[in-house]
Amino acid sequence: MKVLKFGGSSVASSENIKKVLNIVANTSQNHKVAVVVSAFGKTTNGLIECATLASKKDDNYTIVLQKVITHHLDVIKELIPVKEQDEVINYVKELFNRLETLYQGAYLLQELTPKTLATISGFGELLSSYIIAKAANTRFTTSYKDSRELLIASDDYLGALVNFKLTNKNIQNHFKQDTANVTLLPGFVARTTTGE
Repeated sequence: MKVLKFGGSSVASSENIKKVLNIVANTSQNHKVAVVVSAFGKTTNGLIECATLASKKDDNYTIVLQKVITHHLDVIKELIPVKEQDEVINYVKELFNRLETLYQGAYLLQELTPKTLATISGFGELLSSYIIAKAANTRFTTSYKDSRELLIASDDYLGALVNFKLTNKNIQNHFKQDTANVTLLPGFVARTTTGE
């Protein structure tokens, strides 16, 4: 198995994502492939900026957030066939609704805890990986796996350490059963042993 990791600039635009999908399609002809993707370029910075603004009771966080939302919806419209867009858009909007709830909490409390910041910081990967997996499926068969079901880490939210014993066991068990030639996963996210 090969693991391919694509950072934010590699998935910053629809054009770049098409190039990534070409690389994955070519590589998967000869190997089983796990594809790990970052958030779309500059998304994580935007999400953190929103969190900081919200915690300072600065309403401008909504303007920054709207730019992030618009970029994701544009990518969906450019990569996903029209008949399949509704499902993807609904899922993405659900994630953004959860994110908005976190921002409203930070706004009302005027507080941004390490746990909340870590949670917010991982949304970009959850969004991008889902969208890219759906785009990939229009070209070749791809399974999607949430990395939080595989990676176990400590609860030091802004400096978490991987529990390799549990993580390696989870990964081995999953990929023994995963028959897909291409599995797409979000980078940057994990769960604690208690499921957080």
